[in-house]
Amino acid sequence: MVLDQNALVRVAREDLAFFSNDRKPARERWVVDRWLLARGVVGADVRPGGDPPDFIVDGSGVEVVELLEPGRRRGDDYRAKLDAAGEGYALPRPLVSRQRVVERGHEWVIGAVDAKAKKYEGRLSAAWTLLVYVNLPWAECLSWADVEAKVEALAPPFAAIEVMFDVGTGPVTHTVWHLPVELPLASG
Repeated sequence: MVLDQNALVRVAREDLAFFSNDRKPARERWVVDRWLLARGVVGADVRPGGDPPDFIVDGSGVEVVELLEPGRRRGDDYRAKLDAAGEGYALPRPLVSRQRVVERGHEWVIGAVDAKAKKYEGRLSAAWTLLVYVNLPWAECLSWADVEAKVEALAPPFAAIEVMFDVGTGPVTHTVWHLPVELPLASG
């Protein structure tokens, strides 16, 4: 399908509006919905959480963070797309290379988790799930074992940390941290 200049401009404006700060709650809700889909959860009670956390899902707090490749500024991407549309052409966004994702992607995930852990240290986040939306191509190729090991060393202030990303068949979720549960000692 070929879009004329007016259609390109309209689509670019819609994209820029959707990725504005005003629409952040709608984008985060989309992430939560995809996460629930990946987990096979139907009919969950999802409400705004008061920020923080972003949402209350079936009574538990969920804080959402999106991971983009370092240096990417989505607002700049969509402003450039709008400028290009005004000139009559579509501007494709260059994708990060598979090699770079494989070599460095696990560090980006750990950095996002560490930043949220520092932000919520000492808060009531111990009962929350941190949901990291890994918005990168080839996320399935990340070294998830490295992520898990480094996150465990961080001992983040969350009950769980789950990552969610999309593959060709749909969303995938993976738990990279779950707060160790201390079992009561047996008496006797």
